[in-house]
Amino acid sequence: MIPSPAEYLLRCDDLCPTMSVERWRRVESLIEEFHLQPILAVIPDNRDPELEASPPDPKFFERMRRLEGSGAIIGLHGYRHLCESRCRSLVGLARTSEFAGVPAETQREWIHEGLRILRGQGLNPKIWVAPRHGFDRRTLDALCAEGITLLSDGFARVPFRRGGLTWIPQQL
Repeated sequence: MIPSPAEYLLRCDDLCPTMSVERWRRVESLIEEFHLQPILAVIPDNRDPELEASPPDPKFFERMRRLEGSGAIIGLHGYRHLCESRCRSLVGLARTSEFAGVPAETQREWIHEGLRILRGQGLNPKIWVAPRHGFDRRTLDALCAEGITLLSDGFARVPFRRGGLTWIPQQL
C-alpha cells in the first residue's frame, strides 16, 4: 500500500493593519502563487505595541476579504492581543494570556465585540485562534455561545471534539 502524501494546513497569526508590511507581502505572494487556503488569524482591535511594525495599512481588510474570497479561513485571533493575565491556559505553552483567567462576562464581551468588528469589515470568522495559546473553559463557553465551533490549537495527530468545539491540532 502506498502511503498518501502529507497534507499541511498553513496558519498565519497576528494579522492586523500595523503588522510588518514587508514580511506580510512575502507571505501573501506565496499564498497567491501556490493558491493556498490558509487560516488567517486576524486581531480585531490590535493594541499590542509589539505588533506596531508598520503604519496602519488602509487596505488591510480589503486584502483579508480578497484572500477569504479565494478560500482562506478567517480566524478570530483574540480581541486586542494584550496578554496581561498570568492564569494557566488549557494549552499551557505561555506564561501570559489575553483570555485565561479573565471573568466569563468579560470574555464574552471581548469575543462578541471581536466578531462584530471583523464582520463589520466584511469578514466571516469561523475559527478561534488564541493569542499565545491562552484560553480556558470560560473561553470555550463564550465561543460556543457566539456560534464559533472550531478552534486551532492543541497537540494531537487528528482533529478531536472537546468542550463543545472541534479542535484542529497543530504541529510544531
